[in-house]
Amino acid sequence: TTYDSAERTLSVLVMVESNGKRFRKETKTIYDDLGRRFERYETIESESGVERVLVSSGTLNEKGQVTSEVFEKTKATINYEYDSRGNLIYREEELEKYEYQYDRQDRETMARIFYRKSKEKPFEITRAYLYRYNLRGERNSLTLEGYDHQGILIGGGVNDYKNYQYDQQGNW
Repeated sequence: TTYDSAERTLSVLVMVESNGKRFRKETKTIYDDLGRRFERYETIESESGVERVLVSSGTLNEKGQVTSEVFEKTKATINYEYDSRGNLIYREEELEKYEYQYDRQDRETMARIFYRKSKEKPFEITRAYLYRYNLRGERNSLTLEGYDHQGILIGGGVNDYKNYQYDQQGNW
C-alpha cells in the first residue's frame, strides 16, 4: 500500500497464487487537483493479459474524507458522514445502513446495522455490536445484539477477548 503526503491511499497491490495460477491486482486511486474528487481503478494482470477498469468514483469533504462513492458496474452509491473529530458515524447504501458511536478517546463503542428489503421500505435494525475496552485502552469485550423485523431485541451474547496480543500501537 502506498500513500500520498495527505495520508490518502494511492495504491494497493495484491499478488495471488491459487491453483497454480498467478495474478496481480493493483487498485489505484487518483485525486483531482483540489482533493475533492477521486476515481478508483483496478488493473489485473494474469496469464490471459492485462485489464484496467474504473471501479468507482466519488467526492471528498474538506478534510479529505470520502462523502460519497458510486460504483461503476452497478451504479450503487454509498454515502458517508463523520463527526467533528473525523470519526465515521454514518454509512448508507441502498439496502443497508450503519451507525457508529465513539468514546472520548475516539474508540468505537457501538456499531448498529440496519437493513431494508427495498428502497421503498424503511430501514430496520438487525444487529448491534457493543465494544468495551480495558484500562490500557485495548478492546476486551464485544456484545452482539440481534433484533427481529420489529426492532425487538431477540438475542445476543458477549465475547470476552482473553488471549489477544497487541502491538505497541494497540493493534491486535
